[in-house]
Amino acid sequence: MDEDLHPANGQRFWWATFANALHAPWWRDLTAADTKHPELIKQRCEEVIRADEQRFGFTQFLLDANNAAPTCYYEAASQNLGGHQYMHNPDAFGYLQFAPFGSTEPCRNVFWLARFVLAQVYQAEVQFLMNEHLGNGSFTSNVADLLGAACTVSNACHSKALLAALSYVDLQIRQKEPGARSGSCVRYAMPGIQNSSWTGGPCFQAFVSYTIQSRRDPAKMRLIQGSIDEARLMSLPDVGQRWNSKDAGWLCLDEVYVREECLEEVSESSTEALMALQFRANVSQRISFDFHLDKTLTLTGLRNGVFDDVTNSLREALEGVRDCLGESLLLRFAIWFRFLVDSAACQVEASVNSGSAQLTMSTCGHFPLSATLFRGPGVQYDSDVITFSSCTHDVVCADLRFENKAGCNYNIWDVKTRARSETPVHINTPWVTVVTNASLLER
Repeated sequence: MDEDLHPANGQRFWWATFANALHAPWWRDLTAADTKHPELIKQRCEEVIRADEQRFGFTQFLLDANNAAPTCYYEAASQNLGGHQYMHNPDAFGYLQFAPFGSTEPCRNVFWLARFVLAQVYQAEVQFLMNEHLGNGSFTSNVADLLGAACTVSNACHSKALLAALSYVDLQIRQKEPGARSGSCVRYAMPGIQNSSWTGGPCFQAFVSYTIQSRRDPAKMRLIQGSIDEARLMSLPDVGQRWNSKDAGWLCLDEVYVREECLEEVSESSTEALMALQFRANVSQRISFDFHLDKTLTLTGLRNGVFDDVTNSLREALEGVRDCLGESLLLRFAIWFRFLVDSAACQVEASVNSGSAQLTMSTCGHFPLSATLFRGPGVQYDSDVITFSSCTHDVVCADLRFENKAGCNYNIWDVKTRARSETPVHINTPWVTVVTNASLLER
C-alpha cells in the first residue's frame, strides 16, 4: 500500500464497497456435466431475468455469457451502485471514512459532487459513442447531447440528477479531434461494427470545477476540480482529503457551502431541461480561455534570506557552508491553466487544468530535493491579481502570480513566480517575471 494512503498517516477516505455474488438457488446443484451444455445454463439464467422483470419491472440479475460456461448472479453491494449490475465500478463505491479514535462525527466528502458528475459523464459518453444513432463511434463535447438517450439509469446515468448537479458545477468536455471515430485511445465495441481494443479509439477528457465556501468564515473559499477521460481515469486533487493537513477544515460538505452556478430553474420535463441547458450555453457571458505555461527558470536570492532570518546561535554553524550553499531553485513549468471569464459581470475564475511544475534544489551537494508542484494548488484572488500557491514536504513552496492588464476582458496577463519557505524559517526569493503580456487562447 502507498504509505500516503494509510489512515494512520492522515488519509481520511477510501473508496470502498463490501460485495458478494448471490447465485440462484439452483446454481449449487449444477454438475461438471451441466457445464457442457452452456445453452441450457443461459436459458435458466434468462428465466430468472424474465421473472424479475415481470414481478418488479426491472432486474439486477447479471448474466455473463462471455465465458465457456455462462454464469449469472445478483451482486449484492454495501451501497446503491446507481444502476450498475456489476460491483466493479469504483466511481460508484461508498466513502469509507477514517477518524481518530473516539471520533464518531460523520464527514461527507467535498469531492463527492465532482465524482458524481464525472462518473455519469463517462457513462453517457460511452453510451453516446456506442449508439449508431447518436455518436456512431465518436464522443461529443456538447453536454446537452448527453442528457437524452445516452444517459439512462440502466447505464448508471440519471439525466435529471445530472442536470441538477450542473447548477453547482462548471463542466467542460474536450476532444483532441472533435467528431473523430479513431485515434490513440481505448476503443469501445460496437456490435457488428468494431471490437473493443486497448487502442484505436477517439479520446475525450471532461473537467468539472466548483467553489466551496467555509460556513465558519464565508470570506474563505476553495476551488474544487476534477477530470475523467475515455479510459475512466479519474483525477482529483488532495485538497481537504487528509485529517492531519492544513486543509483538514475543508474535508466535509457539512462544513462548507457549494456556491451555485447561474442556471435558470427548469421543470422536470427532459425537453425543457435540454432547452434550458442549450439556452445557457448560447447566452452565457462566461467564456473559457486556456493558457499554456511551458518555461524553465532559475530563482535566486535564497542565501541572503537565510542569513537574515536565522538566529545568531546558528550563524557560526552556517558560516562553514556559506560558500557552497545553494543559491537557486530550478522550476520547470508545463501547465495548462483554465480561465472562466464573465466580462459583463467583470469576474474571472482560474484553475490548473492539467500538468504540473517540477522543483529542484540542493545545498552543498547534499539534501537534494526534487518535487512536483501545482497539481492541486490553492488559489487567491486579490483585485486584478490571481495567485496560485503550492508546497511540498511542508517546507518548500512556490507562488505563481497572474497580474491582469486588460480590465474586465481578462485576456492579457503578466506572469510572475517566486519560491519561499515558511519552516523552519521564513525565506523567499524575489518575484521573477516569467511572461509579459501573455494572451489567453479562447476555446
